[in-house]
Amino acid sequence: MFYGINPDYVMIFFLPQAKNELAQHLGEDPLPLRRAKITTEAATKKAERATKAAEEASAAARVAAAKAAEARAAAEEAVAEAQRKVSRLFFLICDIDT
Repeated sequence: MFYGINPDYVMIFFLPQAKNELAQHLGEDPLPLRRAKITTEAATKKAERATKAAEEASAAARVAAAKAAEARAAAEEAVAEAQRKVSRLFFLICDIDT
């Protein structure tokens, strides 16, 4: 006996209710759960594809940034060389005029 209650009485009283709840549960449409599972799987795959695309874009951006840095260095060197040539020409012209 559990707290003065006869277990047979409890079983007789609650068994039909438990069977009814089980039947209701088994009779429920599993579609919402299946739909949620499919939706979750699709969202996961979509996120994985987006992550892969972002990683590829990031790698391409790093390569482009490296090339841009090289191009900038080359351009700065070209500007410096052009300024040196202009300075030499300026002094040559000034020497000719005087």
